[in-house]
Amino acid sequence: MNRIVLVLPAVAAACAIGCGDHAASVTLAHGRLSVHPHEVTIERTGGPDAHLLAGGVLRIGSEDVPLTAEQKATAGTYYDAALAITEHGIATGKAGAEVGAIAAKEVVSGLAHGDTAQIGAKVEAGAAKVKEQALKICDDLKAMRTAQGALAAALPAFAPYQALSEADVSDCRKDLKD
Repeated sequence: MNRIVLVLPAVAAACAIGCGDHAASVTLAHGRLSVHPHEVTIERTGGPDAHLLAGGVLRIGSEDVPLTAEQKATAGTYYDAALAITEHGIATGKAGAEVGAIAAKEVVSGLAHGDTAQIGAKVEAGAAKVKEQALKICDDLKAMRTAQGALAAALPAFAPYQALSEADVSDCRKDLKD
């Protein structure tokens, strides 16, 4: 129960970001990769930033990079997976807020009725839903990493923009284990 109580403020903060009226943006890969509603930006030390847009458009600096149909499809997969991270982050925040509401309700109800035994089980069931949503983010990271490698292999100009490491992908699932 104490572990859950400590996590609730962080979850509530995540939901506040995701549940607002403004569009969410996410920063990954130690700040090198930013996902915005209509653009994914990858920073490069010593070089211009790369920008991936809807439809598989790649811009390095201010120049559009000509892409083959296959490269364009791979860039589109990368872009779509990046946007999915934002969507799944919002869903995770909302699921976390639900757990917070359940926990508060169950604590009040349990104390009022002198029966606190059921609190943990109900909160743990809600926490499982949060974990389920968070695992979708890990799947999105894996899809981005795969598309990143394919695009870098097919387009040498993109190679310096490989911001996601294998550790980023594996750490995601590792961090969610009990």
